[in-house]
Formats: sequence, structure tokens, C-alpha cells
Amino acid sequence: MAALGDIRGSAGEYEEIVENYPEQSGLALILGSQMEMMGRHEEAAADYEHFVRNNREEAEGWRKLGKALGNIGEYDKAAKSFEKASTFRPEDRGILFDNAMLLLCIGEFGRSSDIFEGLWETDGKNIAIMRGRAFALAGTKKYGEAKSAFEENEKGSLEPGKYADFVVLDRDIMTISHDELPEAMV
Repeated sequence: MAALGDIRGSAGEYEEIVENYPEQSGLALILGSQMEMMGRHEEAAADYEHFVRNNREEAEGWRKLGKALGNIGEYDKAAKSFEKASTFRPEDRGILFDNAMLLLCIGEFGRSSDIFEGLWETDGKNIAIMRGRAFALAGTKKYGEAKSAFEENEKGSLEPGKYADFVVLDRDIMTISHDELPEAMV
């Protein structure tokens, strides 16, 4: 028996049980969590796959599988796992957040932004949601810098009482040489 706090030892015991008693798929969920704690994400993904094979409608298994797959670079499979988890618990904010973060990491800014917008509407003070939303909005460039920085009430549009957050120059500074930059006039 593993000593108290011995993750490696208890993971080994769970591994043995899962091998000898495959019908005890719930233990695969525990084993996967322990593998993740040890940074063994491929093994965790395999354990979670074992779990969801036997528990097709268990949202938490699909969520954990999505996170493990994302950690090993299997982004398409991870996104499908999060979508599957969402079918069983569509209002689960943890699943939605994990899915939005994965989408953000793989450059799916529009989809990520849509999810973060929904999360932000109900929990606008959550720092992780605010940060994810800001990155997603900046990535989409659909709302501009002001909104992605939560400054849309101070700047970002031409309205009385708002600061200007842009300048008009006499030349395109993206196409001129570095030597000409100081000569650009407002």
C-alpha cells in the first residue's frame, strides 16, 4: 500500500487495479488525475479515454480528456472532447472556460471570444475570464484594443467625452524606412 502523499505509489496501485479490473472504469478517472499531477499527460489521456469508453455520458470524463489531449498537442481531439462534455452539461462554466482557453491557444479567437463573452456577462469580475476575454477580443480584432482592455467607456470611438486613442499621420509608417519615421507628421 502506498504511503500517505505518495502519488507515484498510489498511481501504480490504481494502474494495477485498472489493468486487472477493466470494468472498474471509475478508477481510470482517478488514475488519469494522478498521471496529470505527475506531468504524464499521454498516460492521463489514455486513462481518460478508457473512462469515457465505458461512461459515454459522463461530462467530467470528457472534460478531463480534453484537457489532457490539449496538453499533448492533440488540439482537434481536445476540442471534440470539450464539445462532447458540453452536450451533457451545457451550462457548466468550467467546461466552457476550458474549451474557450483551448480555442484561444490554437488561434480560434472568434469561437473563444463568443464563449468568453457569455462567461463574462454572468461573471464579469472573474480575473481569469476577464483575461481570457481580453486576449480573445484582441485576437479577433473585432472589438478593437479599447474593448479588449475593458476601456470602451473611455476610448475606442469618436464620441464627446472620450479620449482619442489614434493619430492621423501624413504617411503610412508601415511602409516607410526606419530612417523616415522621425519625419512623419501628425
